[in-house]
Amino acid sequence: MKPAEIFRHPFDGPKTVYLTATAIGLATVNVATDYTYAQFHGTGFYGSESSLFSTFWLLFAISLPWFVWRVAKTRARRWLPLLVLAAAVLHLLAYPALVWALSALFYPQVFGYGQTFRYALTMYPVYAALIYGAVAVYVTVTRSNGDGAVPAVGFPSRIQVTGRRNSQVLLDVEGIIAVTASPPYVDIRHRSGNYLLTGTLTGMAQRLDPARFVRIHKSHMVNIEFVASVHSRRNGDYDIGLSDGSILRLSRVYAKTFKAALAASQRLAIE
Repeated sequence: MKPAEIFRHPFDGPKTVYLTATAIGLATVNVATDYTYAQFHGTGFYGSESSLFSTFWLLFAISLPWFVWRVAKTRARRWLPLLVLAAAVLHLLAYPALVWALSALFYPQVFGYGQTFRYALTMYPVYAALIYGAVAVYVTVTRSNGDGAVPAVGFPSRIQVTGRRNSQVLLDVEGIIAVTASPPYVDIRHRSGNYLLTGTLTGMAQRLDPARFVRIHKSHMVNIEFVASVHSRRNGDYDIGLSDGSILRLSRVYAKTFKAALAASQRLAIE
């Protein structure tokens, strides 16, 4: 299983910017809360220390992209609670190390690992579990279908096609197995059946996520998720076996791009 664009790589640009901004916002709220508490209770407020200990929230800017990516790649939902627990524990272990390193570099007082870890266990376990748990639920719910894929940003999750008796069908893109040119149409082989769409193969390639839908021939494009086998013809071309039992030829012209997409999907190796 290979996640679509929004969860394909742990540090894609838009996601990282969004999560970083959110983490900075949470850290700022934490400092503001410390300041408000000090004002109402007449205690001292030390902004530098408050900022240091608010790095608990800044860690999410680094951890959540990896966590989202990992959840999106997890097929079996029974593993999600364990994944949430592991992420929360790792966060609580990393936080004291970060505080120790920053205080050693920039502060007159060094805050020991054990001291901060005990503080983290007192203050943050519930927050960590809730945030990672909420993100895991969000990723799971926004999966577009049962194969665990997430809709790609900038690409449609559904397209309107022509079915039997010229009926118009709103088709789930993630279930498309292969697309074949049949001018002036393209034949769409879907796990629910076969459909037609007016257009060209090049036009379809521009509409679909290129990390998932890969051109293998001037007349064929396949969904990398449904590739079941790859066999060399010993002349630079390959036979691509799909999960529905069909076989299509991979032209040597498109072999390099296909191999890269297959390797990225970590599904199988080319013979």
